[in-house]
Amino acid sequence: MQSGPAKILTDTQSWAHSTCHETGDSVTIVMALPGPPRYKDRHATQWAVLGPVPFALMYGAASGYSNLTTGNYWCANIFEIDASLAGDVGYKC
Repeated sequence: MQSGPAKILTDTQSWAHSTCHETGDSVTIVMALPGPPRYKDRHATQWAVLGPVPFALMYGAASGYSNLTTGNYWCANIFEIDASLAGDVGYKC
């Protein structure tokens, strides 16, 4: 069994990685999720591409712009628009 972040999962699974304190063995636990995580996966991809600090700064700026122009943080936030295209999150704009 392949372990760690390289493990291939379905759309309804997630993984947690830990190390056993007694043996030092690496353990990967696959968990079922209530629904497809495509929306959150898209945000994770955005974060991975930009890096944590640039993503946080750019997401914050996009949220502020959206709030000023639409009254909420998602309708004009390019990060939320991009992520909502990956999975239905029910945003009404």
